[in-house]
Amino acid sequence: MSSTRTMGVGVTETDTTQRLPLGFEYVEPADATNDYGSRVWIYVQMTSSAAAQGDILMKIDGSLGLYKGILATVALHSRLRIIGVAQHAIAENSYGFVLRRGVGAVTAGDGAGITVNQAFTTAGTTQHGTALNFADGAEEAVIGFCLITTAAEATTAKNAYVNCGG
Repeated sequence: MSSTRTMGVGVTETDTTQRLPLGFEYVEPADATNDYGSRVWIYVQMTSSAAAQGDILMKIDGSLGLYKGILATVALHSRLRIIGVAQHAIAENSYGFVLRRGVGAVTAGDGAGITVNQAFTTAGTTQHGTALNFADGAEEAVIGFCLITTAAEATTAKNAYVNCGG
């Protein structure tokens, strides 16, 4: 049985009914079989569209609904606005966990891939919810570090370390 069952919801489960408080965090313990370290998951509601594995989610503009996520827009955003990265599909208006910190899958932007050993942000692509290599002057927007070079518009399992602050 998964250790996430102690909270009544597994980190890969989604539902149209809210089962935990929005913003609830679950720390998945480190696992000696992969040496990825612990991972932090946060419970959100997906709004305005669905999310797929690797999609980056951000807080809605000017909303007190801090954990009602939308796909990150193509503009440059402070990492404090980025909630996390979906590690599985979440339907529009459904609830589920996204990865806030740790090793997981991130989708590369349509303009270019993300490069191994490079930090990345959400800016510079035309595809919502995707990542692009960090460019100087955008330090406040870095949300992760690429572990495996990933081609444009691709998601590769466990290709990045993410650290979202939203």
